[in-house]
Amino acid sequence: MDSNRKSELASRLMYYPLLRMLLLDRWFRLGLPIFLGVIALAVLALPKFWVASPPGVVPAIRVSIVDCIQAWSFKRTAHRAVAEGNHEEAQSSWMVAVANNQADVDALRDLLGHFLKHGETLKHTSQVVPQAYWLLQLTGTNVTDLELAARVLARKERWEGVANLLKSVGPSSADEIDALGLKADFELDQMDGFSERWRKCSEAVRTRPEIKLLRAAQIAGWSPPGEGKEGLQGLRNAMNREDQKVLACRLLIKCTARRGEVDDCATALDQLTQWRAGTLSNHIQYWQALLNAGRAADAAKTAQACPLSPVTSHEAIGLVRVFSAAGMPDKALSMFDRYMVEFGDSPEYWLAYLRTLVELGKWNELRMLGPKLRAREATIPMLAGLGYYAEGRAELGQQRPQVADTTFARMAERGIALPSIAKSIALEMVEARRYGTAREILVKHEAEMRLDPGYWSVLFEAAVALKDEDQMFTAAREALRLQPANPECLNNYASALLVARRSPEEAIKLTLQLRSLKPGVLAFELNHAAALVRNSSASEAESILRTMAVDKLSRENRSMYFLTLLETDMALNRFAEAQTVSERIEDELLFPAQIEWIKKQRKKLLGTDGN
Repeated sequence: MDSNRKSELASRLMYYPLLRMLLLDRWFRLGLPIFLGVIALAVLALPKFWVASPPGVVPAIRVSIVDCIQAWSFKRTAHRAVAEGNHEEAQSSWMVAVANNQADVDALRDLLGHFLKHGETLKHTSQVVPQAYWLLQLTGTNVTDLELAARVLARKERWEGVANLLKSVGPSSADEIDALGLKADFELDQMDGFSERWRKCSEAVRTRPEIKLLRAAQIAGWSPPGEGKEGLQGLRNAMNREDQKVLACRLLIKCTARRGEVDDCATALDQLTQWRAGTLSNHIQYWQALLNAGRAADAAKTAQACPLSPVTSHEAIGLVRVFSAAGMPDKALSMFDRYMVEFGDSPEYWLAYLRTLVELGKWNELRMLGPKLRAREATIPMLAGLGYYAEGRAELGQQRPQVADTTFARMAERGIALPSIAKSIALEMVEARRYGTAREILVKHEAEMRLDPGYWSVLFEAAVALKDEDQMFTAAREALRLQPANPECLNNYASALLVARRSPEEAIKLTLQLRSLKPGVLAFELNHAAALVRNSSASEAESILRTMAVDKLSRENRSMYFLTLLETDMALNRFAEAQTVSERIEDELLFPAQIEWIKKQRKKLLGTDGN
């Protein structure tokens, strides 16, 4: 375009500057698309539009393109740092990568795997436990990731967490999972579970040196009084082997402490100290033995003189409990404050702190911790719900039950993140007669705890109090499936069948089995009488009922007694007696199916005029 033509066009477009620049300025025509492209790229790349987490994960993780690019870059940096032997930088880079994209399961796996390989040399590892739980939330607890998370928790001595993780998968053919399960059962003193897992695990697991030592320690420490000497001897023999002596000595400390052999425990602890292999956990076991022997002053004196500091939250909690049991509550509370920086990410640590305040009646301090805990939830999701728990317990302690119930309702709605802590708090809610709160807390963790009999036991108790016969039946059935020989589980399932008026043939089989296991138990006798009358044996049921001292029964058992007696009288056509018995039943103690049945019987009695 010549200059005259440009001048003429520029004059015509005087009042349209943008159009004039587009038509007449070559560099503007080139620069404008580039500028608009940069703006469009920023609009697409910076906002967190993209959902990166799998469906069902709450909260959903949204990331931007920039987040993904930065996460990829830091992962490359981490791998390069590993190749150069700079493991601290690698750990930090993986943490930053996860911070940029919390749904990046590959980065999480690399982070946890690196901790397992080089954890002894790393300084900043406080976040690995929350990241292990987060990985499982993202991947749905597949066996590979579950084993990885369990190994991380075991390294951090979070044995209760290990046990709960392994319960979520049930029986496994993986030797590593069985070995971790045996260690967790032993550390938690769950010797029934240890024996059961030992019986089912492979020979390859049983012959592992550390597992053989655990088995010897179980025999030594948990045999009846006067027995277990062969286990003790096995541990002492292992102390002569260079590759086993430290573990054997630690187990000997635990066993002798449990057996009350304080002097032998002290000798083993001195030996471990000479090897410079003693941990605070070993000292805590000795102090507990002193406390059990009535030597609280010695326990307090040696605990205060010990130069070791806790390296795990489990050790910190154990140290606090020693001071508390030794009559030094102020010292115990100061220990919590002292180690909050190191272990403030641990839900178990916080729960122990809160319960110590409850035991000491420190209600104002307990209430003040509520907002602090909720503020921490943003960065430590495992603390979810504990803030409301603290405030609710404070309100309950200061005799404000309505405010406490409102706060507990918020806690249940928010949920307790860690299954083991959820079960513990639910049990506390049951003891405090907050049954609805307990049930709401528990049902959110059914998938993780479906293989834990204790979970179903607490849920059963809450369902009974709430007169929820469907939940009661489910909880009793699942508990019995896990522990088919447990008398309590047998009785609970029989009760659930009788309450719901289901399967009388199965109920009578259960009650007969219970009577043979434990004759004369009142609850078993009541259920057996109810099962008899349902199976057309009213006269036999009556003979059992007549042997019971009604005035010595609890309100609940008394209503059960009269309900069964009413059914017996109706079956024997003794309507006058049935009328009298029906008036002694407290309907508010009955379940819906029982209330419906008794209404029908009362209508029948009205039609017979009591004759």
